[in-house]
Formats: sequence, C-alpha cells, structure tokens
Amino acid sequence: MPTESALLNWAKSVPEGFRFSLKVNQQSPHQRLRNCESTLKRFLEVASVLNDGDHLGPILVQLPPNFKFDRPLLEDFLLFAARFRFRLRGAHPPGIPTNVLRSSPAQDGALPVRDR
Repeated sequence: MPTESALLNWAKSVPEGFRFSLKVNQQSPHQRLRNCESTLKRFLEVASVLNDGDHLGPILVQLPPNFKFDRPLLEDFLLFAARFRFRLRGAHPPGIPTNVLRSSPAQDGALPVRDR
C-alpha cells in the first residue's frame, strides 16, 4: 500500500479528471469479505487522500476463485465502505450476481469484474 504522501504526489503529477484505481492487498482478509474491517479501514483512510481533486477511481477487490455468494456478507461489506466505489474481481459462478450489486442500497453501481 502506498503512503498518503506518495498518493498525494501521484495526484499532483496527473491532469484534472485523471483517476487512480487502487487494488486492496491480496494478503488482507478482504478476500473473503470477513473480518476485514481494521485492514480495510486503514486502506480506505490512506486512499481517501485522492478524493481531493477527484482522483480516486474504483477500488479493486480480488476475490478468491472459490468465493461463495453470501448476500448479507456482501451488503455488510459494502455498507462498511459505502462512500467508496468498488470493483470485485474473480467472483466465479456462483459468484456475485450483478443485479444484486446494482440493487444494493449500500453501493451505487459496484460491479463485479469477471476474468475471461
């Protein structure tokens, strides 16, 4: 994870309208969306410095290939970090139905990114 000062330097070096998409560390417990509050909280605190100047794009979360869809777990995760946009990668079937993410009151437009 880059430092806050590194992210601020990145933001200074790009034109207006440029957005960074950050990927949450794969070693974090976020991979199963369980027990990840403290790790994710620190990540989002650091990432939020890019909100100044609107330089923060979606945050990529890599899910394991065997991730099983659990609607309450997913909604809790998205509520925890509701002010951020996420892209969930690697949710293989049964995975995460796109319509569930689009209809979630916690997340406006979080979409899974499926590997081909």
